[in-house]
This record gives sequence, structure tokens and C-alpha cells, in this order.
Amino acid sequence: MDGTPIDFVNYGLQGSDISEGRFPDGGVTRFFMPTATPQTNNIIPNTPPTLDPIASRVVHFGQTARFTATAADAEGAFQTLTFSLDPGFPAGASIDPSTGDFTWLANNFAPPSTNVITVRVTDNGTPPLSATRPVTITVLAALRVGAGIPTGGLLPLTFNTLSGQDYQVEYKDNLDDPDWIPLGSPVPGTGAILEVDADMTTQDQRFFRVVVP
Repeated sequence: MDGTPIDFVNYGLQGSDISEGRFPDGGVTRFFMPTATPQTNNIIPNTPPTLDPIASRVVHFGQTARFTATAADAEGAFQTLTFSLDPGFPAGASIDPSTGDFTWLANNFAPPSTNVITVRVTDNGTPPLSATRPVTITVLAALRVGAGIPTGGLLPLTFNTLSGQDYQVEYKDNLDDPDWIPLGSPVPGTGAILEVDADMTTQDQRFFRVVVP
């Protein structure tokens, strides 16, 4: 014994009936605790996390539905949250356990279909507690592109749309070209069929596609 301290604590003004200690036991960080536990393990009562609301989605058949679930926890300074999907989610749907990033290629059911998916977030407290949120994903008809009869050198391209989504028409002059080129700016969907005119006055052929950015 040479008097070298193994461990020590510098603490400030203390409050009545409030314990201060390392949590979890042996951890580096100190916390105030509402329950004093002399001569036994430090305890901070666990409370369930909160999961933010998740807006409904409407997608085309064959389109990938995406969202990011976000959550918070009062004990977040020393706990970890994990995201999961409750049983009953469609095949191919997945959520990243740590980031809450959800993806699902919506090609499992013939459109139209309505799918209610339950997202769960769970903490690693004692005992573990969780919260859930339902999200509705509606799958409508696949995106279909049609071409009309050119008039004055303009080729009318038509495609069905969903309200609230943007659509970008792109083209190539040769399918072997490495990149697709945007034809104008993205156009907002209205829920109806839209038309975009392509200038063909200087082209004998051109290939088109419509993508959802």
C-alpha cells in the first residue's frame, strides 16, 4: 500500500433523497438516481422508449417503400435502442436494427393492396421495455409508360402517377450508352395520367424510361 488511490469521486452539492452514483455499476459516467440503494447495485428505474409517428406510404407495385423510424428514450444516455418489425410484415420487408431504416420491394401482392406493418423499438434496460407504431403502405398499379403519335416532331409520353410523388423522364439515344439523361425536371404526380412531350425533330430513335427519384 503506497497511498495511490484506486478510484475516487469529486461531487458537488447533493440533494435530499437523491442518490448519485455510477450507472451501470462500475461505469465511467455518474447519474442522479431517484432510488437510493446503499450497499447494493445502483438502480435507475427503466421507462419505455417513445417511437415517433410514421406517415402512411403509397407506392407503385414493384417500387421500393422506404422510411426511417425515429425514437427517443429518457435513459438514452446509457441505453441502446433496437428497431424491429412485429410478426405479420410482408416478405422481403426489413428494418435496420440500429438506424431504423425500413425498406420493402412491394411486389408480393397483386395491386391494389393495403399493408399494415408494426414497427417496434426496444431498449436494453432492466427489464427491457418497448413501444410500437403501425404504418400503412398501400400498393397501387405498377408504373406504366405509353407513347402516342408524334405531332410536329413532339412525341407524347404518358404514364400513371401517384399524388405526392415526383417522376423523372429519362432517355438514351443508344441502349449501349452508359448513362440515362434527364428529360427536363421532375414532374409532380397528381394521381392521374400525365403527359410529357419529347422533342424528336433531330432523332430517328430514342429510348425512354420514367423513374421515381
